[in-house]
Amino acid sequence: MQFILIQDRIKLTPEEMDALKQDMLEVLSKYITVDDRGIKMAVDRIDGVTALVANFPIKKSG
Repeated sequence: MQFILIQDRIKLTPEEMDALKQDMLEVLSKYITVDDRGIKMAVDRIDGVTALVANFPIKKSG
């Protein structure tokens, strides 16, 4: 699963980014099985806007 959360700006410390990742993993895990070893998060600039890009790989079921 990949999504983009776009904000005017984002200023997070590495510790806050890790806490955000853990919070997002906790919420997503209520609905889907996530491969927590493959999570990638980055802050990018897209079309002049700062974006938090998060990739949470979904484990195959069955």
